[in-house]
Amino acid sequence: MTTKNNTGPLEELLDRISEKELDSRRQEKYDRLVAAARRKKRLKKRWLSGIAAVTVAACLTIIIITTSTLGKPDSSELYKSFYSPHHFPVEYRGTDSLNSNFLEAIRLHSEGKVDQAEKSLQIILVEDINNPDYMLLMSQILMQQEKYDSSIAYLKRVIESGGSYERTGLWYLALSYLAMEDYDKCSEALDSLIDLRDSGFSKQAMKLRRKVKKVNRK
Repeated sequence: MTTKNNTGPLEELLDRISEKELDSRRQEKYDRLVAAARRKKRLKKRWLSGIAAVTVAACLTIIIITTSTLGKPDSSELYKSFYSPHHFPVEYRGTDSLNSNFLEAIRLHSEGKVDQAEKSLQIILVEDINNPDYMLLMSQILMQQEKYDSSIAYLKRVIESGGSYERTGLWYLALSYLAMEDYDKCSEALDSLIDLRDSGFSKQAMKLRRKVKKVNRK
C-alpha cells in the first residue's frame, strides 16, 4: 500500500511563514552590511577631507611666507650680489713709475692672495699713508677679509681725496655698511653717490638703494 504525502493547510502556512522569516533575516543582514559600508565610506571621506584641509593650510602658509619674503634677500645675499672688487690694471694711470710693492700687491690681490697682498701693501703705506691708490686697494683687501670697520676708515679717506675716487669710495663705503647691516648709513652713502650723477655708479646705486629699503623693512 502506497502512502500519499499530502501537506495540509496548516503545514503550508507554517512553510510560508518560515520562508518569509528567512527572507526577512537575509534582508536585515543585507541592510546592516550596506549601512556599515556607507559608514565606512563617510568616515573615509571625512578623513580625506581632513588631510586635504591640512594640506591646503600648509600650502597657504608656505605661499604667505614666500610672498612676504619675496624680493627681500638678507644683507649678506645682497652684499654678495653687488660686490665685486675694484680692478687695478698693471698699467694703472698709465705710468711705469709705480712702486714695485704696489704692483706686487695688485698682482697678489688679483690672484686672490689677499693676506699676502696686505703684507706687501703695508710696507708702502707706512711711507705714503695718504696715497689714494694704496688706501683704495687696502680697503678692498680688508673687505675681502670681512674687516668692514677698518675698510670704512680707509674708504672715508679715499672719498676725501676727491676726483673719481670719491665715487668709487662711496660705492664701497655703502657696501661695507651693508655688510655690517647698518642700512641707514648704507642708504646715506648711496644717496650721496646718486646725487653725483655718475653714469657708471648711479644706476647701480639706485637699484641697490631700493633693495636696501626692502631689507630694512623686514
